Amino acid sequence: MPVQLKQLKIENFKNYAIAELEFSAGFNCFTGLNGAGKTNLLDAIYYLCSGKSYFNSTDSQLIKDTENYFSLRGSFDIGSRIDDVACVLVKGRKKVIKRNDAPYERVIDHYGNFPAIIIAPGDLYLVTGGSEERRKWLDSVISLIDRDYLYQLIRYEKVLEQRNAELKKMSAEKSENRHLLDIYDKMMDPLATSIYQRRIAFMADFMPVFTHYYSEIAGEGENPGFQYLSYLHSSPLLDLLDMHFKKDLLLQRTNYGTHKDDLDFTLNGNPLKRFGSQGQQKTFVFALKLAQRQYIAKHKGEKPLLLLDDICERLDEHRIRKLIFIIIAEGEGQVFITDTNEERLRQHLPRGIDAKFFYIANGEVANL
Repeated sequence: MPVQLKQLKIENFKNYAIAELEFSAGFNCFTGLNGAGKTNLLDAIYYLCSGKSYFNSTDSQLIKDTENYFSLRGSFDIGSRIDDVACVLVKGRKKVIKRNDAPYERVIDHYGNFPAIIIAPGDLYLVTGGSEERRKWLDSVISLIDRDYLYQLIRYEKVLEQRNAELKKMSAEKSENRHLLDIYDKMMDPLATSIYQRRIAFMADFMPVFTHYYSEIAGEGENPGFQYLSYLHSSPLLDLLDMHFKKDLLLQRTNYGTHKDDLDFTLNGNPLKRFGSQGQQKTFVFALKLAQRQYIAKHKGEKPLLLLDDICERLDEHRIRKLIFIIIAEGEGQVFITDTNEERLRQHLPRGIDAKFFYIANGEVANL
């Protein structure tokens, strides 16, 4: 069953002073010139779904210039009922997220209740960026369907921060008294083991879905793959921390653990980052995101919203047609898509498809 966003009300979010939109259950197309605010609309939807921005790491940057707050309100149809969600941030205060007028005790508890997937031009960082980016993506996918995993990540990061602080203190004091460090090590070990095992299980479940989508977009003749890299493949965390204590103390940080895991992306057995063309890299990322959507739908019983930013500018005609064909062939599922060219977008959508068009100009929205 797909989640559907029925309506959205925006106040003082990025370049929008105020906007109200009602959406189709199928395709919702945002057109307009570059810089008009199309991507900002996608980010508003993503924020309402997840409690955070996809493009900005600092919430205060999302408030419209000269204003002191932003507000996002929307109604979701989840089949059996309508849920109202509100996200409000006032400068100098903690953000508040409410579901049916009831505030969450912790903002993090909102994550995963209304899943949404964005495919954006900057997503190539998954291929070209460092291990942290791929790890964040991996953790975000698993966390959407496994709240316990998310809480374990938070606890692990907190203990890791404490361990690193202790290493810096020991280095400054030229001490090798490991009593407190051993306590942190024993706290981290079961958390790391659980995180590691959950990632292993994810890879086994996810890989067939991913390879299916890559083949659907690229056709036959290419063999994509990715491998989960972890120091825990060789030894338990406690052993790793003990063996590399001297190195950790010297560098004043923890160099081994699940916070150093990575994903190795390949194509035909070669590193994708070095040998893949830009088209192949984009196809790889699109396949990851489509597989992510299907994986979440399988495990949650709800198909996430799909948000597509400027795909017509970034892909060739063949890949655009294949991507839209795949999305439509899968049946139900709400899609939000941006493009500078309305006619081009209309040509890519089959006749009779459920689609609603909006024109965006200077932070204002008009129905077409």
